[in-house]
Amino acid sequence: MIAFPRGLPAEVKATLEKALATAIANAETKAKLVARGFEPGFSNVATASALIQNELPAMRANVARTNITAD
Repeated sequence: MIAFPRGLPAEVKATLEKALATAIANAETKAKLVARGFEPGFSNVATASALIQNELPAMRANVARTNITAD
């Protein structure tokens, strides 16, 4: 997943989103990523944001339960 910084203008997000979708759709690029151990796929900003928001409570609970710190 590639994340954009908060506050990035919508037109910049749209341009980056389109470029990433095009890159991932390219068979040669996809093959190179797979060869390096990646699982290439594409989700638009809205879908990725929804996934993060959906998973965040469980991730926070795991961090709290296991006493993970940023030290």
